[in-house]
Amino acid sequence: MVVSLTRMLTSFGQPSTEAAQKNASETPAPKSADYSSPNQSATQNNSENNKISNKDLSNNSTLTERYLANKARYQRRGRPPFDMTTRWQLRHGHCPMMTELIDVVDPDILNAMPIEAVAVLDRINGKLSRYREWSAQIDDNHSHDERKFVIDKLIQESIPEAIHHYQQLQRFSPHRTKNSVVQSNMTAGDLLTDLFLQIDYELDELLDELHQTVVNRLASTHRYVKNRTKHS
Repeated sequence: MVVSLTRMLTSFGQPSTEAAQKNASETPAPKSADYSSPNQSATQNNSENNKISNKDLSNNSTLTERYLANKARYQRRGRPPFDMTTRWQLRHGHCPMMTELIDVVDPDILNAMPIEAVAVLDRINGKLSRYREWSAQIDDNHSHDERKFVIDKLIQESIPEAIHHYQQLQRFSPHRTKNSVVQSNMTAGDLLTDLFLQIDYELDELLDELHQTVVNRLASTHRYVKNRTKHS
């Protein structure tokens, strides 16, 4: 579009070839004139300013300032940031498939929930995946058996049970379910979200235990190496 407009402006500013040859002998040549189009002049000025700006940035700016100044020039790749085959389309938007909860929830179930509850379930799914992968790499995991048992019961029984109750309310009493306070100034949707938050917190505690277990092992290895390498 810019190239076409420049050519139009240039063509409007120049006479035809025959007229130019006819008037060449009659009209004296101008003393000095700049026939460059406004767009061409602006492009030249911008190019000169960019050279000056780049020179100033390279000489007087920090690395962060240069990065921020040049960030707008970066070209994004023409592809989505995720694989759509690994995501669910919900009424709230796209959601990653909850692979750790695949036997508990599906898009239809999630669509019936408040968006806050869906967000907490997404966090639970991510933490559960991290916990299972991490715990599989720890040889002696007996110290976490009790909490692991609790988590498994919450995931396999408590979440499906709560979802089942909420689906009944949504089906048979949707208006009261959405607007009525049922307990502790919370609606049914608030209760569901709070229940998920409790499970999310329990997963945080379990991940903290795994973290501390590995930290203790690292500290033990550090003490061993330090003792073995002491200079007499």
